[in-house]
Amino acid sequence: MLQTLYDASTTQQLAQLGIRAGWQCLEVGAGRGSIAHWLAGCVGPAGRVVAADMDPRLLRHESLPSNVEIRTLNILTQAVEVQQYDLVYCRALLMNVPQPEVALAHMAAAVRPGGWLYLEEFDLRTLSAVDAAYPGAALFDWTIQTCWDALHAAGRLQPAFARRVLGLVEQLGFVHTGAIGEVLLGRGGSHPLGRFWSLTFRVPGIESLVEQGVVSREAFEQMRQLFDDAAFAFVSSIQFRVWGQRPDEGT
Repeated sequence: MLQTLYDASTTQQLAQLGIRAGWQCLEVGAGRGSIAHWLAGCVGPAGRVVAADMDPRLLRHESLPSNVEIRTLNILTQAVEVQQYDLVYCRALLMNVPQPEVALAHMAAAVRPGGWLYLEEFDLRTLSAVDAAYPGAALFDWTIQTCWDALHAAGRLQPAFARRVLGLVEQLGFVHTGAIGEVLLGRGGSHPLGRFWSLTFRVPGIESLVEQGVVSREAFEQMRQLFDDAAFAFVSSIQFRVWGQRPDEGT
């Protein structure tokens, strides 16, 4: 679902960084490898793409080009080559790790002078019903935010970390920085955003929020039902895209 929703805009923005043949690229949290595959075509046989993930099983099932290296990596605890990559990229990674500042610093350290750091993170706090008068909308909004609060308190999620990324990249000394945000309007049912969130709230372990008494079973089920309701419209999370360039040596 993430690939379907965001790959086109991701690759369009990445292309503006001037990726060319021979570049060395690192994607952290590579998922199923769609962006790594695209990058491999950009850098050509003389270049290399490292597609890294804590669990690379999905990557190993994909037919990736020969210039893609699949690597098992925990960006919080495992070393990455220092200043070796022309591009370091991630999507929806920092928000899902307990020490996002550490992960960001490790990725930044891998960027060579003149290279680019490009990060995409989602601000989940904007996820809400379009029409407050829609049946169940108020409870939907309350349930969503209560879930984010509980996951944040448990150290499992940083729902608004995306807002801080640009400032942190600037603090790390990167120049030519920039950021844009994209908000998609979604509907329940078969709409890709509706499917994405319906599936998200059915992943193993998510119902522990009900078992812990964070939200009631009734509220949780009503929220999921709205994600399956084709007439229900909602504002999705803001996708922040942030970039910065490591200064060339001597500048």
